[in-house]
Amino acid sequence: VGRNMVSSPLEPYPEGGVLALGGPIGQSSLDKIIGDQLTGSAFSQFFSDTIEKWDNATARYERAWYNTTNWVNWDTANDPPTFGYDADVGYWITILAFNPAKNLKQFGRVSPGGRSMLISKGRNLVGSAFPTSRTLSTSNLVTSGFTGSFNMFFSDTLEMWNAGAGNYDRFWYDTGAPAWTEWSGGALRTIDPGDSIWITVLAFNNAFTWTYPVAGGGN
Repeated sequence: VGRNMVSSPLEPYPEGGVLALGGPIGQSSLDKIIGDQLTGSAFSQFFSDTIEKWDNATARYERAWYNTTNWVNWDTANDPPTFGYDADVGYWITILAFNPAKNLKQFGRVSPGGRSMLISKGRNLVGSAFPTSRTLSTSNLVTSGFTGSFNMFFSDTLEMWNAGAGNYDRFWYDTGAPAWTEWSGGALRTIDPGDSIWITVLAFNNAFTWTYPVAGGGN
């Protein structure tokens, strides 16, 4: 119950299944992957659990709710959502306080190779579509182009939601060490299947393509 940052640990199957009749492997719809697993409402979006996707280009969220039949756009309830359920993308799932907690099942295939995703300047909510954990030091982020610094205020940052504390655990890359470092001190976390993470690229640093490795990897 509450706010959950999630992603797919698999490449979601498209509409039509593995033959990709409705799109390429790794891109699907909320109806196909999430379906009726969350609590919806037949009367109002304000009584339904919601899913949100961050749009880096507009710096705002797109939002959908479940009308007990299918997922629909928050603002125009007769229209389908403005986004699907895709690999490499992070989402917020909010379960309302008066709705029950859920065990969410996700469907797809294990990625046959490393995943690549564009990390733009600004805020990026992304996920790792591979069902194994990775330490930050083996995430391949720095090798891919994540900019670190001798000072935390000049480094790109990575944030993971801490549901118990209701805030973020924040990390940066110290080029002087060199090592990943927790923003305010404390233990490092791993990138786990089904989680999503914020990656913030500072305005004076470069966008990059993150190649998330299946095996090996470093930095």
